[in-house]
Amino acid sequence: MNGTKFDAVLSLISDELCQLILTINFASISPVLSLIGLGGHIINITVFVTQGFHDTVNISLVALAVSEMGMQLNSLTVAILNNPILLSSDILIEPQEFETSVAGFPIASFSKTTSWITAYITFERCLCVVAPLRVKRLITPKIVVFIMASIYVMMFAALIPEYMTFYLDWKYFPDRNKTLIGIVPRKHSQAARGITFTTNAFSEFLSFSLIILFTSILAAKLRQRSQWRVKTTPGAEISLKNIGKKDSKTIKMITAIAAIHILCFFPAIIALLISVNVPEFYIVGLYKNSFLIAFSFPNLFEGVNSSISVFLYYRMSAKYRRTINNVFLKRKTKQKI
Repeated sequence: MNGTKFDAVLSLISDELCQLILTINFASISPVLSLIGLGGHIINITVFVTQGFHDTVNISLVALAVSEMGMQLNSLTVAILNNPILLSSDILIEPQEFETSVAGFPIASFSKTTSWITAYITFERCLCVVAPLRVKRLITPKIVVFIMASIYVMMFAALIPEYMTFYLDWKYFPDRNKTLIGIVPRKHSQAARGITFTTNAFSEFLSFSLIILFTSILAAKLRQRSQWRVKTTPGAEISLKNIGKKDSKTIKMITAIAAIHILCFFPAIIALLISVNVPEFYIVGLYKNSFLIAFSFPNLFEGVNSSISVFLYYRMSAKYRRTINNVFLKRKTKQKI
């Protein structure tokens, strides 16, 4: 598809259609997913803190849950600012531009944070299979905390160039015949945005590639170990079958986490790629409506990812199920008594 046809497609979205889709996505579906996700991650954090941090992966899983909670809290802000009642009121802000600046960009930062933490988790699990003794000596809880903190700092530092491309101020909106507080681009902001969008797209691609790479290595090594044990120690057939079953469950769980993450976050990469190649594809650009719709769907998919995490852990981790039963069911029983 050449540039002219592509631009024509982006121009097809009318204001009415855009508002309808945003109302359905942001004001109707997204709040439900966000609330489920927030509740699920509160359970996740409780479980992993209860289990303790002697297993360093729990530190990473808590950091992952916090990041996804940050996404869902900002998604609720977006939902509120896209509520039809608010949009039809006489507020002094342009809701869509305001929500992009105060919540939309933080969502993107939490999204990258989630991707990199997921990449690290698959990397650490991969090392545990390839060189388990070295990993226990090298990867300590303090080091993992430092790595998690570094990911957060780097991802949010990447927001600074984005916020330097605009400021919030009064401006006139011809379609509403009103002067409202909205996004005002700074000089040379379009060139700066191109750099930030390119950086974001590269960051997402790199983290996704690492997730796929480390998960593939992990799966291959676990299968190799299981086959080797079966061949070299035939006298422990029953025990080895159990080990193979455990390895198989680990492979399935990590593969499921990685696959769901990639599927749910892939639409955001597509939207970023369009932003990199079409400068007017922006909240204050010619294709504002297409921009808003394109980024509303990744928001939904990321909500799905957060909402199903608690069910995935419960289904695939016996240790997680035991902790849930010990913590929550006992509390519930005590309350009844």
